[in-house]
Amino acid sequence: MRFLFYDRSDEISNGIGNAVLGQLDLDETKFGEHVAFTNGSIMVVELNQRIIFTDELVKGITKDPIIFLSRHVSADNVEALTVHPTGNWSNVAEYGGEPKALSVADPYMMANLLRGLAELNTIEFEVTYEATHHGPKTNAPSLFIEAGGPKSINPHAYTIVAQAIVKALERQEEVGEVAMGIGSGHYPSKFTKQALESKYAMSHMMPKYMCDNLDMLGEAAVRSSPQANKALIDWKGLKSSQRSSIISVLNDLGIDHVRI
Repeated sequence: MRFLFYDRSDEISNGIGNAVLGQLDLDETKFGEHVAFTNGSIMVVELNQRIIFTDELVKGITKDPIIFLSRHVSADNVEALTVHPTGNWSNVAEYGGEPKALSVADPYMMANLLRGLAELNTIEFEVTYEATHHGPKTNAPSLFIEAGGPKSINPHAYTIVAQAIVKALERQEEVGEVAMGIGSGHYPSKFTKQALESKYAMSHMMPKYMCDNLDMLGEAAVRSSPQANKALIDWKGLKSSQRSSIISVLNDLGIDHVRI
């Protein structure tokens, strides 16, 4: 079973959820107290709460992968279609999850979704990975797929996201080598490029503003399905001293690195 969660109380999350339901032939059921829809291999669950704070709800899902359908929030109101894993690199867990704890990333599904969004994007939104951030924490492979930026967006974005999800569920390709990313900005353009060119499927991505938390790299390597045995380093985005520290930690972990 693959679970999809959306927030009925949020316009964009609800729009994506309804678009997904329109693409699939599902029967109504229940997930606990929540209305859900399933065909036996996929279950779409309707919530009335912010998805980032669903730690308690999803903690019992330990194997079945999860896709969260969400609004994208941008301080600059940049219209974007994004994909990212969840977790908190630091001791701060203001937006769900736990301090210094990462969810299990789902690199191949994220890469498939990213490529699907790029292929289907007819509304000139930016298509990009986001660095690992916010909750909930999951013990099953999970990811967020998001649309938005401004408060209101072109509703065709809902259809694009839904079609990308259906396409990814159908093909589930294992394309590219699984790697974690280190040293990007919040929108890691270099890592996005690698995935769109089918060279790498990214797992967790640590942005440069979180590179004081290098003790988390070991967790980033193993909290992924499949696990990451290589790290891509955004070389020019980091100071020389930062690069040296990162490489030292990676060497101790037995993880090869690639400069990009």
